[in-house]
Amino acid sequence: MYHHGLALAAALLLSGTADDKRVGDPFPLRDCPVAYHEIGELQEPVVRVYAGREIRFCCEDCVEGFAAEMPKYMKEIDDEIIKTQTPFYPADVCIVSEEKLGSMGDPIDLVWNNRLVRFCCKGCLKEFHKDPAASIAKLDEAVGKAQRADYPLDTCLIGGEKLGSMGEPAEIVVANRLVRFCCAGCIDEFMKNPGLHIEKLDAAWKSKKPAMFPADEAPKAPAEKH
Repeated sequence: MYHHGLALAAALLLSGTADDKRVGDPFPLRDCPVAYHEIGELQEPVVRVYAGREIRFCCEDCVEGFAAEMPKYMKEIDDEIIKTQTPFYPADVCIVSEEKLGSMGDPIDLVWNNRLVRFCCKGCLKEFHKDPAASIAKLDEAVGKAQRADYPLDTCLIGGEKLGSMGEPAEIVVANRLVRFCCAGCIDEFMKNPGLHIEKLDAAWKSKKPAMFPADEAPKAPAEKH
């Protein structure tokens, strides 16, 4: 499987700063990519944006560690995103050409601003970069169609209210998951710690459709706190 994580990490080293505005999805993982502590468990998450991509940490010390070995940590993040988003990927065709994934060799997996996007060939990857927003909009629509009918919760992930009790549920797509809320006001709370809430949603999916998921690997042990 072709993987673009290292190339993206190199680009971040050259052009990333910690002050850019986020483009695309928030950081979708529960644990700090450096220390493996749960983000937000001990203190407020530390949020940085590199060339438009949001990364979250458990503390400021981990920001320094990340910067010192960015290609290594970016590859680990991308590998985890590919692993955790693949079960939710809503299409077996290329997002650009609509050719069957695998029909031209191994699919190309790109992590674009914390979102897994899959392509049939390198030509479609180049085409994607001409207008990423258009392809992401198509992907969002496909996620909604694929997941809405079987959505595993009937209550709001944040407020706990019954979905539909306050009118039509509010919806967003993050990390190739449809997330439904009782009202739009709950979205801001979700965004404070998306990785933690995504983990709860994934647990509901695993309970409802365990066959979606490969066997879980043992989680990485947290590093000693600095």
